[in-house]
Amino acid sequence: MKRIHFGTRSRFEKYICFGKRTNFGECMLAGMFLLAMALFWANSSPFGEAGKLYTCLRQQAFGSGDANVSKEQQSAAAVDGLLKEYADTLWQRQKLLDLHGAAAKILHMQGYYSDLGIYVTDDGRIVSPYAQTSTDYEYGQLLSLKQELDQKGIRLIYVNEPTKYTDDHFFAEQFGVESYSNRNADLFLQRIRKAGVPVVDLREALAEEGMQAEELFYRTDHHWTVPGGFWATRKIAEALNQYCGYHIDLSVYDASRYSFTSWKNCWIMKEASENILRREIMIPF
Repeated sequence: MKRIHFGTRSRFEKYICFGKRTNFGECMLAGMFLLAMALFWANSSPFGEAGKLYTCLRQQAFGSGDANVSKEQQSAAAVDGLLKEYADTLWQRQKLLDLHGAAAKILHMQGYYSDLGIYVTDDGRIVSPYAQTSTDYEYGQLLSLKQELDQKGIRLIYVNEPTKYTDDHFFAEQFGVESYSNRNADLFLQRIRKAGVPVVDLREALAEEGMQAEELFYRTDHHWTVPGGFWATRKIAEALNQYCGYHIDLSVYDASRYSFTSWKNCWIMKEASENILRREIMIPF
């Protein structure tokens, strides 16, 4: 039995098998997708890039004569330019991206871009794993900052911004990959609290108000939404009043005093955008 494996270490891994247990529907979908890819490729005049590719390889082998630029830098710049020009002139580019995203969603390829640190949840949110760290560097840097501020009579408050998930086990359960985002934060906050640094952990504030971390973020972006930033600003203002003796009028953070407009179909993609755009990958889940 021959297997083609889609995805990366995910409990949603899917297989197309050629044999008695062949899933005919998925085989047809995969075949149509490959046929469409070949059609897009053929209509994009890829052979017209052959001369530019030759120039790129020649620069990689011999350099361009600029002593201030290494062969690796010349090669990387040439390849980036070649890929960008090719992608910008791709025939039916947007339709290809839409087809790619639709096929990936149907086939549950949540870990397809794991080499870029990108995973897609069942409900279409982009999340990323974080490696384990000792927090020694971050701890030392913050203590140095605290000492400088103490000498100047300035209070330091550390605000911990949550990631899109507050339980690291979520990542292992969804994708079979360990993430240490919250465990790193727990260790770091424990250390700086012992050093006398007041901490505002927004994860705790989320739990107190029955909110989920994902509510603060755009689905395909690692930045806060406007309402998410508005909520966090109020929490930080409360901390300034508590720890620094400020008298900030918290009524200015009453959402009922403002009007909000939402664009439901607005597509924002900042997370890992540099690498994604370089490879011309979009994830419209």
